[in-house]
Amino acid sequence: WGYIKENPATKVKISKDINTEHIDVYTADEIKELRNAVKGTDMELPVALLFDCIMRRGELLGLRYSDIDWETNTVTIQKSWTEGADKKPILKDCKTNSSYRKIVVSDYTMKLLKKQKLLYMSNRMKYGDEYCNSDRVVCKENGEPFLPKSYTHKWANTLKKHGLRHIKLHGTRHSAISLLLSEGVPLNLVQ
Repeated sequence: WGYIKENPATKVKISKDINTEHIDVYTADEIKELRNAVKGTDMELPVALLFDCIMRRGELLGLRYSDIDWETNTVTIQKSWTEGADKKPILKDCKTNSSYRKIVVSDYTMKLLKKQKLLYMSNRMKYGDEYCNSDRVVCKENGEPFLPKSYTHKWANTLKKHGLRHIKLHGTRHSAISLLLSEGVPLNLVQ
């Protein structure tokens, strides 16, 4: 109507939730190709966990053996290994209250977890006093936790090595959600 010279809404910032970047996802065939490519490597378990538990990078790197219930085949997501304000990694509580979750994992993933636990114990004996007893499921051979950014590089290098299309590590979370929805899993269960 011409009552004001400019629109006051033009200076309003749109929140991150509304204005997000596009995240590439893998198709069901690409997920299968990824799983086959990493079979028998140190990335097999992380890939299984990323898709079984729909994990964020920090949740994957913060997962401890104490978070696994071997009797009920469940994994409890309750910690995240992320960069702190000073750029040093810290183990902190999950991103949101809804991020705390207990997930029943597949027999395949449980088998990989048991195998990894044996490797963890073997490496602990191998390194002796120099072993970093972090209780982390996904860690370096000497038990030290990965730096979050270095694990992102490890992810990218794995994809490149196997000739797979590059998607962000966080894209696996969206890929897993898309796969579940395409298989008819109700939205409330996926949430």
